Amino acid sequence: MSGMFDARSWVSRMRRTIKLWEVFVIRFEEALERHRLGRLGADEAGEALGMSGRQFRRLRVRYSAGGFEGLRDRRLGRASKHRVPEAELDRMHRLYREEYADFTTKHFHEELVRRHNYKLGYTVTRLSLQAAGLVARRTA
Repeated sequence: MSGMFDARSWVSRMRRTIKLWEVFVIRFEEALERHRLGRLGADEAGEALGMSGRQFRRLRVRYSAGGFEGLRDRRLGRASKHRVPEAELDRMHRLYREEYADFTTKHFHEELVRRHNYKLGYTVTRLSLQAAGLVARRTA
């Protein structure tokens, strides 16, 4: 989605993600070592890490093949198959700016569905308009 980007918030989330990743790797290596020494079974090691024994065995194989990089979630960095096409968001933003700027978000969404063969949900519409700076965020 186009719009404003809060770099500080993103950096903060990335730092947290990196720290959590580092903690997971340390915990995994500790559990793996205890498993190799026979102090923990695979099910117990998995339980200590908050996963099933089967998942622990899968990660053990990936770790032996690729080190800690083998533990990474392979889904990260891939676009969701449910991602909305940019062209559809651009069309929606253009319609809002040119024809519906005085409408509430809810009314705008209803008109899009009724008159413009719009298939996306209200929440996607609202969040996209907010991210683009076309409507204000709700205050609690």
